[in-house]
Amino acid sequence: MWENQTNGICGAAMRDILWLIVGTHTGHVSSSIESHDVEPVLGDEWEDVVEATFQTSGGRFNISDLTSDDQNLFELAGNTYRVRYSAKMMDEANTSGDESDEYLLQLWPARPERDGVVRQTSDYALDFHRANRQVEPDDEDLQREAAHLTRRQQSDDMLRFGTTDPGDRLRSVEVYLGELRQLDEPLMFATSNLSDREQRAIAYWVSMRALQATGIVEHPALEPAVRSLRSGAPIPPDFGDDSCWYGLADLLPKTSIPRVLDAEETVVRETYAVLTIPAAAEPDSLTAALSATIRAILALGSPELEGLLLALREAFPQLNQG
Repeated sequence: MWENQTNGICGAAMRDILWLIVGTHTGHVSSSIESHDVEPVLGDEWEDVVEATFQTSGGRFNISDLTSDDQNLFELAGNTYRVRYSAKMMDEANTSGDESDEYLLQLWPARPERDGVVRQTSDYALDFHRANRQVEPDDEDLQREAAHLTRRQQSDDMLRFGTTDPGDRLRSVEVYLGELRQLDEPLMFATSNLSDREQRAIAYWVSMRALQATGIVEHPALEPAVRSLRSGAPIPPDFGDDSCWYGLADLLPKTSIPRVLDAEETVVRETYAVLTIPAAAEPDSLTAALSATIRAILALGSPELEGLLLALREAFPQLNQG
């Protein structure tokens, strides 16, 4: 569908077939088709626009989704066309689930020429351009793409870290940091500035703290992991990912407490205490420290939260620097 193309939302590599990407995952979209004798004016309302060459044998064509039997017929003479695919609100449709996106397909007779991205606005379209392209874009496309990625990174940073520059190390951590940022943002940034060895030590420390606070640190089923946490040795593979909880769920007590920052929801504190262990085993030391800390916060809950964060800073005074 995308052979010899740089755009990734209108596949025109096969004769008589156009493959069109939309933002709505499941539902209906608003779309229109226009046939012109000459190139039409591009409207300002369209956010994402691509063009490609469309080779046809002529006859009746149908536009539909992969599962629909709906007939939306239009006719084209056997010819070579330029096709312009215009879209708006693709991001909104993709992220909200609302059927808010709109599309316009325009065709006019034209000689074959390279496809291209005419206008780039949404993250959704950009991701498909980058995933489906078979030919390297030109310099103008690359500059537009780089500018878009920079804007997207800045927007993501604002949502995750506020106005403080997180730096590449913290930015790369793929952990939801919401609770820690709201409860102790300086701790999050301070942890990211420590060495790998110090970050790993924090991960082990908070895991032990959570297991002790929930009263399960001496449980026989946890003994291999606890031994490693105490000695600083690598955590056994059986405790290396979150699935370890399934084998322990029936062996350990279950105490429900209000979730930190959301008292209407409850969590099982022993679950989160156990899950600090695979968090501490994460290959990346900063991910391990932050993930284990967040899970320990959830395991201890609001009554013990202040004591946890105070004790953590006492155990690692370097967290108070900067």
